[in-house]
Amino acid sequence: MKSADFDQIVTAFPGTITVHFPSGAPSIDGKREWPSAEQRHHYITMLSAPHVAAAIRDAQDVLLIGRSSPTTNVNQDLDYSRKRIAKVTEWLVSAAGSPSASTAVRAKLRTTILGGKKVLQPDFFIKHYANRIIAWDEVAEANLRAKLPDFANLGARVKNDLRGQINQVVFIIPISCKAPDASVVVP
Repeated sequence: MKSADFDQIVTAFPGTITVHFPSGAPSIDGKREWPSAEQRHHYITMLSAPHVAAAIRDAQDVLLIGRSSPTTNVNQDLDYSRKRIAKVTEWLVSAAGSPSASTAVRAKLRTTILGGKKVLQPDFFIKHYANRIIAWDEVAEANLRAKLPDFANLGARVKNDLRGQINQVVFIIPISCKAPDASVVVP
């Protein structure tokens, strides 16, 4: 996890899915309800897609890497990552469909919380993950897919928003071999 080429190593897993979140979601203080019923349904539907469900089912372990766009508050960044991992865990378990499948999915999950460390750069994200995006609705997914390839030509505000969106993410990495039994937090 502390390797300088950590993000490059992660690209070796072809079944990786990126699950994106709007800025400030989910609320780390619990005062704001998120997601809406429609957004939750969209996430679960996308995570239930045959290719995603098969990758999760066939994996020995599933690594969840929580990230956040960096702020000046490292603890807040870590909290957002934790909350996002909790939501993705909930959705994966719901997407499994049956109690026994949900239990099997939960047993495979391993987490790594990066917070705002190891910030993903747009060109790197575009090269490796632009076709693996799940966001809170189809419009947000289409927006990311449409704007990222034209990143160099966008205005400063749009670029900043996109940088945030690609780092407000949980990576779901199905791993075909058994990983060591440990969860890691990189402060």
